[in-house]
Amino acid sequence: INNNKINKNKVAKKQQYIRAKNKITTKLFDDFWQIYPKKADKGKALSAWNKICTRKNIEPPTFEEIKIAIEQQIKTDRWKDKTYIPHPTTWLNQQRWLDDPVEMKSFNYKTELKTGYIGPSEIEYKKAKIV
Repeated sequence: INNNKINKNKVAKKQQYIRAKNKITTKLFDDFWQIYPKKADKGKALSAWNKICTRKNIEPPTFEEIKIAIEQQIKTDRWKDKTYIPHPTTWLNQQRWLDDPVEMKSFNYKTELKTGYIGPSEIEYKKAKIV
């Protein structure tokens, strides 16, 4: 049993080392910029990137996490319409690499109006007006 605990501790320490070694760094910004599909406000995005790399008390993501998130989000309905791809600064500041790609559905305003979709606030307004 002791050997099992020792092995688990070794594995945990190795995983921590690998994670710490692979954290994003300021030098990896150009790699991020190359794979991010929207090229806007590079200076602001660099500032946001550097802030994530140097913040205290919050562990930065690994570059692999960032890369996988972008690859998955590019395939979503929302990102297929380029107007819904957030600026890189917004994506970084809001930690969008944590977003669930399955939940990233597009919203087509014109289609929603044609289908007669009424949002919750509009329903409440109509109820109040009837009464």
